[in-house]
Amino acid sequence: MSSRRNRWGTVFLGAAAAGFAFFLLQPWWSAGSVRFFLAFFEASLVGALADWFAVTALFKRPLGLPLPHTDVLVRRKDQLVEALPRFLGSFLEPARLNPVLASVDWAGLILDKLDPAALDELFKQGMKSLAESPSRVDWEQSALGLGASLLHGELSRHKEALVGPVTDLVKRNAGWKGLFLSRDTVDEAVEGFLEELKAVRDRPDHELRLRLAAAFHDAWPGWVGTLQPSRWTAGTWKRLETDPGFRESFNRRTGEMAIALWEKTEATAALTHALGYLLAQTDARSLAVRIETAVGNDLQYIRVNGALVGGLAGLGLELLKTFL
Repeated sequence: MSSRRNRWGTVFLGAAAAGFAFFLLQPWWSAGSVRFFLAFFEASLVGALADWFAVTALFKRPLGLPLPHTDVLVRRKDQLVEALPRFLGSFLEPARLNPVLASVDWAGLILDKLDPAALDELFKQGMKSLAESPSRVDWEQSALGLGASLLHGELSRHKEALVGPVTDLVKRNAGWKGLFLSRDTVDEAVEGFLEELKAVRDRPDHELRLRLAAAFHDAWPGWVGTLQPSRWTAGTWKRLETDPGFRESFNRRTGEMAIALWEKTEATAALTHALGYLLAQTDARSLAVRIETAVGNDLQYIRVNGALVGGLAGLGLELLKTFL
């Protein structure tokens, strides 16, 4: 937003007033010889004044006068708070937004805006903030619970396929002790492990879970210092730059994910609700001043157009009077 105040509307209003006064009061030429000039500046002054009043009345009372239908934004703040979020939400409906998200060149945005090496610093800063968070213990517990749940689920699904190879592996490495090991023994051991893993998943006070949490808590700062996401993503960056097919697939899948996330999280409703809340908490006069600061320079051109169109209309009417 430009901080420089646009005063073209005031300039044209002043020029219209000066031109009207000059041709009305000048003593050198007859009224008939300057009537077209006078008609132009008279109508220009009327148009400039009318548009000055209309623009000013949006944000305040012109000249401080308590005229009706002025200071509109302050007086109609409640209606604005209700209407503006709804208006914004109409542009974020799936029928309008989804095609936009699907057409974005996500790969181009990543390549242009994000350096792979910068990922390391972003990752370290993000993990540092997470490690210093008061809720760190909570998310560590959640992470361990999720890990135990995923591991339990996968091992349960593939248990039968795993028992045989595990039995053979243990027999090969157990020496003569492997003679006393059977498939049933390994099956029972795996079943016991699954039960223990289920307990780790369900009980935050489980001894193994507590030990894992302590080890995770102590090791986390060291991991953050050594992990480098740029190494993981270097190949992806190169393929995005050199492989058109991969880039197209990446854009399509990322667009689909963006659409799904937007819809599942109900982001439109959240944004419009947040906007409505912020507007409702803003003082009416302060809101009017902010809007005037944001769009006031552009509204000055309405006043410029009023002066020009008004002057041309006055000139046209005077010409019409001449022919009639």
